[in-house]
Amino acid sequence: MITDALCDISKEFLDKLKQQKEQRELNILSILIGHRSEKPLAKFSDRIWAIKD
Repeated sequence: MITDALCDISKEFLDKLKQQKEQRELNILSILIGHRSEKPLAKFSDRIWAIKD
């Protein structure tokens, strides 16, 4: 996922995503662009890279 961290997802979607990650043995790698918090991405990302510039 590539985002500016303005990604608000519902609890329902997050629960389904986590279930799919487990069932399919998936990893979600995220690239955060800008000076925003990693907190929203940390809910579902296995690894986050932040690009500030």
